[in-house]
Amino acid sequence: MKIVFLTNSTSNSSFFDILSKSGIGEILQTSVENFRENQQDFRHASVLLLEGEVTFIQHFLSTPLTNPLPYPFVAVISNPKDIQISDYEAISTNTSIRNVEIVFATDSITEIQFRIAKSIREYKSLQFRNEVIILKDQVLAIIAHDLKNVFVGLQGLSKNLTLMTEGLDEDTIEYFSLLESGIDQGYLLLINLLEWSKLQSGQSVLKFKQSSLKEIIDQNVSLLYPMSFKKSQDVISEIDDSIQVFCDTNMVSSVIRNIMNNAMKFTPEYGKITITAENKPSENSVTISISDTGIGIAEDQIKKLFFTDSTETTAGTSGELGTGLGLLLCKDLIQRNGGTFWVKSSLGQGTSFFFTVPINSSK
Repeated sequence: MKIVFLTNSTSNSSFFDILSKSGIGEILQTSVENFRENQQDFRHASVLLLEGEVTFIQHFLSTPLTNPLPYPFVAVISNPKDIQISDYEAISTNTSIRNVEIVFATDSITEIQFRIAKSIREYKSLQFRNEVIILKDQVLAIIAHDLKNVFVGLQGLSKNLTLMTEGLDEDTIEYFSLLESGIDQGYLLLINLLEWSKLQSGQSVLKFKQSSLKEIIDQNVSLLYPMSFKKSQDVISEIDDSIQVFCDTNMVSSVIRNIMNNAMKFTPEYGKITITAENKPSENSVTISISDTGIGIAEDQIKKLFFTDSTETTAGTSGELGTGLGLLLCKDLIQRNGGTFWVKSSLGQGTSFFFTVPINSSK
């Protein structure tokens, strides 16, 4: 074990002498200033120890390092009697350095050795999990790229089949229609899985810009027109031309498509889907609602909509398949855009989904 031991350069450390005699491993003692200036020289260490009073440790943590720390950090507090609960929380929850372990210089050397070894094990475990996640995401990206091409081909083929119905019986026509719907839902599931994976792994980068809400809504209504046309549904957009929003338009579009897809799926033929927006400049937000005249959702089911361990799906009014991830993704996307997401519904009375997005970048 190779330990980098930092102290205030103006003082000697009796704790360092005790640690050196314990046989814990190779100890490299240096000043905070030297460590910051030559951080790369210590990149092969196992752990970083910083000894000092609470204020000294907090000052170190308040100034970000030039490079991320590639091993755990152990804070050795020399004045444990003076530490307050707020000080303890500030150090242990610091976001500039992960895996912060706190020990006291007055603890037994056996306890300190155990805590140092524990922090190293936890760091290596976390590092391994992160490497597995990165590998998983790389494999997923390769598979998804190939699957997207397959789905695009299948979508084109299925749409051609639904147009070639002359002379076919009703059962065959219905089969072609269900085939097209199943392929479209499979493609939506693939897109949702990709987006969800990017969000969870931190690969999805938000690109905020000022946009016309009406243009965003109209583009997505147009994309989903074939689905509403097939069920003779009316899609009514009541969005004022003047409403502007500050958001990642791709993410918000994904939310709109998922909600509208659900609305069309669970609304019977000749039903109605209405999109409205309430501008609230004083709150720097716009509340968008997408309401349908569909079958509605039972109260006990509403509570399960946004939990990852409950992704059961219900078939639509024409037997359409569900993905089970759409609403989880919607809530996550809206929260990342600084908004909130909720639903109101009752069985037989239709469903209304609501979400907010900022009007501009300042709050």
